[in-house]
Amino acid sequence: GVSSSSPPPAAARCPPIPRPTNTDRTATPQRHDTTTPDVCTRFQFTHVAGAMAGMVVENALFGGDCQFDHTLIPWATFTEPEVAHTGLYERDFAERGIECETYKTGLEHCDRAILESATEGFVKIHVLKGTDTILGATIVAPCAGEMISELTVAMQADIGLGTLGRVVHPYPTIAEAIKGCGISYNRTQWKRLEEGKVVEQASAKTKAGAPSKAEPAALAATIIATAVVSAAATAAVLMLSRRR
Repeated sequence: GVSSSSPPPAAARCPPIPRPTNTDRTATPQRHDTTTPDVCTRFQFTHVAGAMAGMVVENALFGGDCQFDHTLIPWATFTEPEVAHTGLYERDFAERGIECETYKTGLEHCDRAILESATEGFVKIHVLKGTDTILGATIVAPCAGEMISELTVAMQADIGLGTLGRVVHPYPTIAEAIKGCGISYNRTQWKRLEEGKVVEQASAKTKAGAPSKAEPAALAATIIATAVVSAAATAAVLMLSRRR
């Protein structure tokens, strides 16, 4: 499913997401000193400390210029089911004046989850409104801690949600729920493309001459037919993937 989240009118403009600064290089005011990762960040995670320690070594000994991005910290809680998150949270969007769209796939639609009788959970991905740029994601699933890395890599490498929807995932796996969100995004693009073609055709006919009374009905029929064909094509793809 897809939902949209918009900030109050006063925060209509989208400011840039803060990027790393000098302080994110684990440096101190002294030019040749670096800080210990465990004491220079509010993120008390072992994997964060390890990542920052690696940056310290590369920057101090090998002339690197590694920066730590505080907006991209994955974490996982190993409950049953597991809960994992990366990137920004929903509350961050209103605070930063960011308009976003949210795509969600429930595990009840995932064949592997059905086979494992573990359909309690979901994959939820937020993208910048009007684009497929991933801003954050939350996963509740039996293996959420393993799955969240795919989205973290996508965010760090600027891979859009639409691309994830075209990535071949092994079947049957819970990770297909990530692809499901990508397919949901791509469907919105297909719909806009088809609607644009219909409007363009109608506009061309109008310029050629006054439309007849039958044209509005024909236009409506074209839109309905396009939607039916698109739904049938999607269903066929899903059936073929399940047979594999």
